[in-house]
Amino acid sequence: MIIDLISTEKSYDCLPNFTAADCLRLLGIGRNQYIELVNTYKSFLSSIGPDENEIQGLLCDILPSQPIDKVIFEPWYVVRIGSVMLSDIQASTDSERITIDQLIDAEKADDLEESNEVGPGILVKNLDQNIIKGLYLRGLVYIDIPVSSDDKICVPTLEGFVMNRISGDIRENLLYKIFVTADENTSVSELAECLQVDVNSVKQAASIFCRLGFAQKRIGRQESRTQPFQTPISIEESDTLLHTENSVVDANLDSFPSVDDHPQQKKKLVLIFDSTITAYLMMGNLSPNLKPHAVTMFEVGKLSDDSLNSFIFELNHLAPVSEGEAGVYREYALNLRKTIHFLRSQASLDSTDFCDVDLIRGGSLLSLEAETRIRVLRKNYNVVVSLIPSTYEDQQASDSQWPPHLGPPISEANSPWFGFFISCIASNTIQRKQNPSVNVLPTLLITCGTRISRLPLPLRGISRFWLTAWGHDAVVIDSTNFLTTANDMLLSSPVLIQAIESYEFEENLSQRYIPLPISKEFLQHSSNCVPEFIIHLMNVIDLTYVSGYIIVLAPMNKCEHDQDLNKLASEDQNILLTSTDSILQRDQQKSEYNCSRKAVLVENELLTIMKEHKPIYFITLRLGLPIFNMELNHAVCAQISNQNLLSTNNRNHLKATNHLLVEEFTKFIFNDCSGLLPNQNQCSYSTLVTSSGGNFPDTWPLPTKNMMCANGILSFF
Repeated sequence: MIIDLISTEKSYDCLPNFTAADCLRLLGIGRNQYIELVNTYKSFLSSIGPDENEIQGLLCDILPSQPIDKVIFEPWYVVRIGSVMLSDIQASTDSERITIDQLIDAEKADDLEESNEVGPGILVKNLDQNIIKGLYLRGLVYIDIPVSSDDKICVPTLEGFVMNRISGDIRENLLYKIFVTADENTSVSELAECLQVDVNSVKQAASIFCRLGFAQKRIGRQESRTQPFQTPISIEESDTLLHTENSVVDANLDSFPSVDDHPQQKKKLVLIFDSTITAYLMMGNLSPNLKPHAVTMFEVGKLSDDSLNSFIFELNHLAPVSEGEAGVYREYALNLRKTIHFLRSQASLDSTDFCDVDLIRGGSLLSLEAETRIRVLRKNYNVVVSLIPSTYEDQQASDSQWPPHLGPPISEANSPWFGFFISCIASNTIQRKQNPSVNVLPTLLITCGTRISRLPLPLRGISRFWLTAWGHDAVVIDSTNFLTTANDMLLSSPVLIQAIESYEFEENLSQRYIPLPISKEFLQHSSNCVPEFIIHLMNVIDLTYVSGYIIVLAPMNKCEHDQDLNKLASEDQNILLTSTDSILQRDQQKSEYNCSRKAVLVENELLTIMKEHKPIYFITLRLGLPIFNMELNHAVCAQISNQNLLSTNNRNHLKATNHLLVEEFTKFIFNDCSGLLPNQNQCSYSTLVTSSGGNFPDTWPLPTKNMMCANGILSFF
């Protein structure tokens, strides 16, 4: 294969990643080595001429003649006899001849002992490994890696992985599906059942993973476990070839427990992240040993609890970056570390029923069919927690039939539809349609192709907007650029327009974040001082059983809450203050997730603002666990802990809250707003949405008419 690639002068990128990893494992040929071989071939090509035999001879001379002496044989591997000639026997030692005879006899045996279920051959542990290695390097024996239906595999941090994914390869797609669904508590047969594929295909894939060092078979304590092979690489290959040199840390922190370690298996909690955080971990130059974890999170799409110890170890030793965008990357990494610590601490409580925490990338879940995603998550996890922000791709995976979910219950809850729906709920324009709240900033949902010639009346006086096109993040636009930018975006997509600042406010107001869940004590003892928009939201969303935050415009009070927030600031946070604030000033808050420090609006301060009759305006609501701001992340985690939101007792309340939200949201889209799915002539709530909301197509519905929620009134135009 390598000869064919070099002779046709094809790029290294055309080599599929699993095949490329195998070439590296066997021959030590990575990207740089391949380029050198091609250059050598080209330099001699002109002198050799077109003679095919001479070309083949040259290629055989420049390529390795035998496997590299780096392959590790696990005790449970099976040694099989290869092609052995008489000359090979004559060149062998007495010990090697005896071993060859044993292997030949094992191949000829008709009746295998019941204890040997792996087929013909002899287990590595029953032979001298030095002899086996010598025979293997000479090509006289080969190694079979048996995987049975009852075996369980787990995926550690990737080593020696080459990022050369080829789209459209059916076998490669299956391997990636197994990557993200493999679990240390799930047998191969159960994995095949979840994926609805033939069990033999899964066994072959698991065998490939173990051979390449990308997976480990969970076996008893008496046998050793697969260790990833290691091949020396050059610095130039580090972009596509991963090699962690901190073997001591891996050995101590990433040792996988055997099957006997958890006699009574419990389900786990899964933390859904997006590809942005993996890019930050790879590009932030925060720690050289973070890169294997980041590539594992992106390529495998999963980081199991067994791998989190070494991941957290690296997050604890980040470089003290204080300048540039790397400061933002560092804050995301630190917030991710704090979130993992928090969820693990929750797992140790008696009130919770999950034992560990896994990280799964939302985009990797999309490689699975919707029914498969549901089966896998329900089988292995009790609770799902989604991180925010997330990319458009990763937002498509959410489903109401998942286990209880702290985050968007369906994918449409990540769409611009949700922002418009929340504004209408906060204004009380849907449920009761009386006593509307005027403390909600205007929101518009405009259809594709509409041209805006002038600012609508409710938007006159608004100084800054969020503009959100389908499939894109919100961008911040000043009123001076509003018409030009909005009309450009409307050429290709519907656009959600949200007001976020106004010239007309008498007081100096700033964007603040109210962490969710809201405490029941606050609602009970401060009922007269609770903002109207919170009361209206509670009619549809029980804010005591959701995770996320409400974005409002409120004054920046100097009161006792500042001391509480200062106590939350760690040394890591103090390092980030100067760098991140300077970035925000330079970028002028071009993104929704660039927020100033001390933006958290805790309940005590909210109560003070309301008692003093100071203005507070609702902008929007986000569901999930935020990691873009350290103080907000800490505040939301604290609220989850204080309300014991992850406890088993609150599980039914969480499910009921998500169920009601999905019901009202889908009715709003299809009945109230006449939303239309692409390429469909008609669409209604009753025909497309079940009671659980699980039958939503993957594509978000589109608005069919222009809508505006302003001054407590929902209007169409």
